[in-house]
Amino acid sequence: MEIFGQSTRASSVILWEAARNKVGNPAPSVVAVWPRDETSMLTMPNRADPTTLAAFSHRTLAISSADEPAGGASPNSTVAALPIDFLDGSDGVLTLCSSGQSLTDAFDVAADLLEVLPELLSVVRDRKTLDLVNVCDALLREAEFESSHQPLNRELLLSYLTKVCQAIGASLKCADVSIYLREGGDAADSLTLAATSSTNRNRDPGNWRPTGLVGKSVERGTPDVATSTGDFGLSPGSSLPPGELDSNRTLMVAPLTTGEDIWGAISCSLTYGLPSHFTQADVSLLVPISSQIAQHWSNWLQRRTIALEIDSWRRLAAAITTLNKLIADELRRDQPHDDRVDAMATSIVQDVVQDCVGARVLRTTASGGSRSRLTVAFHTPRPVAHESLLAGAPPDGTPLADVVHMSKSQRIATDAETLSSEGLTAAAHWLIGTPISVGDKFFGVLEAFGPSRDVPANSPQVCEIVGDQLGLYQHLQQSLQRLREARHRLEVTNKGQAQALEDLEHQLVSPLLAATSRTDRVLQVGRFDSRTEAQLRAVRGLCRRASRVALSAGVFAALSKGTHPRPKMETHSGDDLLRLLIAAADDAQMLSNPRRRIRFNVVRESITALGRQVVNIDRAFFEQCIGNILDNAAKYSYEDTTVNIYGAVAPNSFTIHVVNTGIPLQDEEAVLCLQRNWRGTLARASTGEGSGIGLWIVDNLMRSMQARIDLTPTGDGTTVRLVFPLTY
Repeated sequence: MEIFGQSTRASSVILWEAARNKVGNPAPSVVAVWPRDETSMLTMPNRADPTTLAAFSHRTLAISSADEPAGGASPNSTVAALPIDFLDGSDGVLTLCSSGQSLTDAFDVAADLLEVLPELLSVVRDRKTLDLVNVCDALLREAEFESSHQPLNRELLLSYLTKVCQAIGASLKCADVSIYLREGGDAADSLTLAATSSTNRNRDPGNWRPTGLVGKSVERGTPDVATSTGDFGLSPGSSLPPGELDSNRTLMVAPLTTGEDIWGAISCSLTYGLPSHFTQADVSLLVPISSQIAQHWSNWLQRRTIALEIDSWRRLAAAITTLNKLIADELRRDQPHDDRVDAMATSIVQDVVQDCVGARVLRTTASGGSRSRLTVAFHTPRPVAHESLLAGAPPDGTPLADVVHMSKSQRIATDAETLSSEGLTAAAHWLIGTPISVGDKFFGVLEAFGPSRDVPANSPQVCEIVGDQLGLYQHLQQSLQRLREARHRLEVTNKGQAQALEDLEHQLVSPLLAATSRTDRVLQVGRFDSRTEAQLRAVRGLCRRASRVALSAGVFAALSKGTHPRPKMETHSGDDLLRLLIAAADDAQMLSNPRRRIRFNVVRESITALGRQVVNIDRAFFEQCIGNILDNAAKYSYEDTTVNIYGAVAPNSFTIHVVNTGIPLQDEEAVLCLQRNWRGTLARASTGEGSGIGLWIVDNLMRSMQARIDLTPTGDGTTVRLVFPLTY
């Protein structure tokens, strides 16, 4: 402008650009001015004069006539106005002012200079736009850098946006630049004043529905400019929203958009001095900035949502662990407290689900008909602000809960009609009903609700997880109750059976012992042929075996009642043990199948090696143990083999070894043999006899005598050791 003024000898030069208003009339805005001196500056026109307007209107050179009133006081009388076509398509005018002298001879010079002015202005504006974009990009990148792992704190983020507003205001010479944002859960037509460059305005006055130019821009998704209050479309007496045009400002608004999403708007206002309005060039400068802000804000909302989801899952995992501990504690009780479990479950839903203000549990109860109905079992205390949310809800369930009951699947309601039928007031905008079930077993419904416009992220999944835990609790509780009842019935049955076995022992043992004693006396005093003597010995063996079976019944009865056999301990020498072992071996020999040719051999010297040392045993228990072991040896030995029975004296113990050759036993099966009802695979395949309790009884009898039994596989055989402590 200085070059224009000096070349044309003008007193001042003004470059104008037309800003189109609502009705399409040009509103000339000053782009640049050059006054020759201070006097020229003081007399600068405060509006576009008729000559300038004529040049705008006709797009030809306009020269003021001698009698035309000047647009401003001397010496800045407009002499001529030259139209300019800017490269962005907008209209411009260069006004030359003089103190009375003619500038006709300078028009040719001005016309030549005007050929380079549009391109020059375009370059300057491009650089200005690039500089502003770089400044804003640097600020937003700095904010991104500070939030590399977690989303930036909202207040700190808004402080960066305030710096962006200040940078835009400095570049466009704006009195105020404001950014309005929509939160992720807010309604589409609700905005919040998030940042402003003005120090005289309070940020975040609350959500408001944008009206005027901001509202139009957000609704259309396009930038807009107002050059006067008439461009706002406000009804008489209506108030302007925060940050919009007042009596001395013009306004420019650009929506914050990413794709089809509109996240808010950025507005800029100018104060009047020289005629100044926003032009298309200013809009073009603001649009890329608005895109930057929109992208950053949408990214921040997304990162915040992800961070909140991760945090909610973390809190849910910790809460479920605590809930499971409570469930385990309650299930240990004979009468679990359901309200404690329900209270923790509903509190988990309210704590984890964003914007959940209420939750409750409805359970199925038997009704008079064949179908069960729902009743409220527990509901969480609600904040005072939401005390009336369920004021009108029916106490025996809601329509949505009945739908969940019928379908056995989760249902979500967000429409006002459904919520009204649920008894929820207008303060609630979403309701989730989740079945409390396990498999095909249905126990009730978990309901959660809140006032946000959108259903919170992950809320259906959180409700499903908590509902499954409640269903599992109910299922386990019922299963444990059935188990307790079954155990009680089993205990009653076992007690009766144990009593019957004890009675059987008392009735059988004495006659069998008497029969055994009489048979012994007959064999001792009588003379019989070999066949008769063998038969008498077989009868004696059968009586002894029958007495062992009767004694086993008594031992089994005691163990079934949870008590231990009570031995009658007596001291026995080596000779006593030898007689008992020989008698047991003879009985086993007589009762074994002669066709299998299994022999039982007692190594007498190894037993009498006990000498003067003695052992404390219960004779009946000892005979029972030896008899059961020899029965097994006869059952599982190979044909034509010998079962060897011998003793071994140690410093503190005496061990009786029973070694047979037969069905092999694996190392890992040695301990299993002592368990109740256990039989090896090869043993079951070789013979169907046996119930798997013989060695279990031996183990219990040995432990009752402070002794022990060991089994050791030895290739094709097995060694059973009965270890007794020595008594001196």
